[in-house]
Amino acid sequence: MKTGACPKCKSRELYEIEEVLTPDHRTKNTLYPLGISAAYGMYGKDMANERIAVHVSACVCAKCGFTEMYAKDLSVLERLERTNAGGVRKVTR
Repeated sequence: MKTGACPKCKSRELYEIEEVLTPDHRTKNTLYPLGISAAYGMYGKDMANERIAVHVSACVCAKCGFTEMYAKDLSVLERLERTNAGGVRKVTR
């Protein structure tokens, strides 16, 4: 949908959301980037605990509301898959 029309209603009017945000439910006024497949782990040369997540952008059809989300950094998904973290696995269908 990013480069064309809505697959449901064929409208070409779309909203682009560069970074999808979600509220922090512990505070009232804080927004954070929405992350998928988050994981904690021991990564990097100093082996420090690190929280990693794949942030997403989105396209929303201005006519019917159909929404598609897109991973912003595929290298993070590759890293999670390589380290067996976050429930990520690559499949070919």
